[in-house]
Amino acid sequence: MTQPQIPHLSFTDWIVLALVNEEPRHGFSIARALRPEGEIGEVWTVSRPPIYRSLARLESLKLVTAVATERGEKGSDRTIFEITPAAHLLVLAWLGEPVKHPREARTELIAKLLLRQRLNLEIQTLAHAQLEYFRPILDGLEKKAQLQSQLAVTTKPSSPTHRTDRDEGRSNDEVLTSGIVSLLRLESLRATMRVLTTLATTRLPDGR
Repeated sequence: MTQPQIPHLSFTDWIVLALVNEEPRHGFSIARALRPEGEIGEVWTVSRPPIYRSLARLESLKLVTAVATERGEKGSDRTIFEITPAAHLLVLAWLGEPVKHPREARTELIAKLLLRQRLNLEIQTLAHAQLEYFRPILDGLEKKAQLQSQLAVTTKPSSPTHRTDRDEGRSNDEVLTSGIVSLLRLESLRATMRVLTTLATTRLPDGR
């Protein structure tokens, strides 16, 4: 079966759409789910105004439709939205798509794993796909860390002639700082890969 083409939406749009995919919801219900103390809100917190703007955008794209209204606690009507069949397939495709940058593992990837669990979808496939996507990035960071380690040695005042062309024009502090940043990125990605390896090879207590 051909994979549906995933449209360009903001991360908040996808989160809102995924929550409507779970069940018909109004904006206030989504806002509760995205409070800091909520399961998804712990990963991505969104206040009510952006949520209502997102719902309006999703409705204009025909990804959700208004199906009912209910009276709110303060008397105002709340519009309940339902996901369209086509958007349901888009959400499933998005939930299986690896993130593109290691920094997104702390937000988008965690959110996708949680949302898959909430839909009773297995998470091993996504974990495997993410490992494959991150592996060449990890290899590149390891090579860069090795190079930065060598450059850090050659920046000592006693050996100025060992500086490389790539390092020409940069101060010792700049070279050392660049090495620290590379090392932090490397260790962060290594930690992420360890977690993904565990998720890819371990079944959770509920059998997923």
